[in-house]
Amino acid sequence: PMAGFAPLRVALIKNADGYDEVAARVKPSATNLWDLPGGVFVDVLEEWVECAYGKAKGYIKAKHLPGIEAQAAGAMLEVRDKHYKATCMRRHPEQDASVGNVLCYVPNGLAKVQLVERWVEFRWKGHKGFVKARHTQPAPDVAAAGVAALAGEPPGAPPAKRMRMEAPAAGSSTDAAPAEAAAPEEAAPMDTGDAAEAE
Repeated sequence: PMAGFAPLRVALIKNADGYDEVAARVKPSATNLWDLPGGVFVDVLEEWVECAYGKAKGYIKAKHLPGIEAQAAGAMLEVRDKHYKATCMRRHPEQDASVGNVLCYVPNGLAKVQLVERWVEFRWKGHKGFVKARHTQPAPDVAAAGVAALAGEPPGAPPAKRMRMEAPAAGSSTDAAPAEAAAPEEAAPMDTGDAAEAE
């Protein structure tokens, strides 16, 4: 992330299925995964929702989808951008609102997009990646005091990598609704990330 980019919050990594580790990836569609230890605290850089809008499939920031935390895959979600009449659906979960990454604009309203998966973009010991949101929990207040040390540690050696055999993620559809609304959101440049996480 760019220098000075403040995390949204601190989260505790805990595998929702009871395993010791959580599969992390550099982007949601990546097949080269690495194990993120359970019980560690991470900086949450952004929360993304992989969703479908007509024939288009992409990523919308969770803050534009009210009540997303209580929804399951397949649910139809309300879109509500507080500043614009529509929000952008991105091809990749990146802080990039350029023409190349904006798939389409989704107008505000009820039952606009279908939930596919929720992702958390995180930073841990200098490494950036994505995990499924269900493997994160709010961190105890005591963790917030120590997160600066976590985030400030030099990168060092990356966690042990592993290969997982998976079908490559289907490419995002380019069928986009016309961008009629004023371009929503900030377009603050920030490096990396496409979204897709591990089981």
